[in-house]
Parts: sequence; C-alpha cells; structure tokens
Amino acid sequence: VGKGAVRAKISHAQTFGMATPFILVQAVILLIFTFVDPNKRMEIVESSGSNVLHRYVCDHNTPAFFAVMIIYEGGLLLVGCVLAFKTRHLRSEFNESKEIILAMYDTAVVSSILLIVSNVVVEYQAQ
Repeated sequence: VGKGAVRAKISHAQTFGMATPFILVQAVILLIFTFVDPNKRMEIVESSGSNVLHRYVCDHNTPAFFAVMIIYEGGLLLVGCVLAFKTRHLRSEFNESKEIILAMYDTAVVSSILLIVSNVVVEYQAQ
C-alpha cells in the first residue's frame, strides 16, 4: 500500500467511535460556556447630530470562549494537516492527501480572514 502502511478495514461503528470524542469535546466546551459565561444582550445607543442609532449586540464577560474555540479548532486543523502530510506517499487509489491538505488550507485561510475581520469589527464597535 505504501511505505510501512498496513491496510485495515474499519466498520461504521468503529468510525463512529473514533469521531465521537471530538464531537463530545465540542459539546462539553459549548455546555460549559453556556452556563459559565452565557451570551447577554448589550444595548448600544449612538447619536451624532439628529441621527440616533440604537442597536443590540451579544456580549460576554470574558473572551475565553472565543480563545478556547480558536485553540481547539486550530488544533484540529493542524492535526488534519499533519495526517494528510504523513499519508502523501500512498498509492494513488488511496492517496487523497492533496485534496485533504488543500481543503485544510482553504479552511485555515478563510478562518484567518474571519478572525481578523471579526476582531476589527469588535474594535470598531467598541469605539
């Protein structure tokens, strides 16, 4: 199959068992922050001359949820890239590493852009 690779059959139940811990970690993170630092409505009223802008935004006491999610999901992206890199020498009928690494790269680029834009928007809203 490849250098030192061994072909193994994996059932649907085994696949489910391997994916479940990642889903459970995500659910635990969401549950913890739902009760520890829930979303709250923050009212913002801005006036300039005769114009008055009244809006509501979601707010948290700390940026901890955002940081935990970035670290967890960034870690998953990194692990996916490492696994795709390690499987790059498999035979062509088993080798999807190029497509996987491209998908991971696209996800990382889009996530980075969204991270930058969201931080700029938050800083702009704070002014």
